[in-house]
Amino acid sequence: EEMKRAISRLRAAAIYARDNQNTMAQIYGFGLINGQSIDEIFKWPDVIATVKADEVTAALRDILKPERSVTGLLTAKAEGAQ
Repeated sequence: EEMKRAISRLRAAAIYARDNQNTMAQIYGFGLINGQSIDEIFKWPDVIATVKADEVTAALRDILKPERSVTGLLTAKAEGAQ
């Protein structure tokens, strides 16, 4: 259900972005400089609708690796420290 909502929001945002000529130019410009065809850019809202939750999970597991992460520890500022 969460995937359906996320896909619906992404598709709606992509379609509504076409209403603004400036945003549409940015979308097409970005896609073209990254090697996408005009057809691929145009069909993106339909393609995103085919993504499955297990595909997202697999992609995240492939990209997000604990050995590549950085952890920061935030502590309170000591009194008198600048």
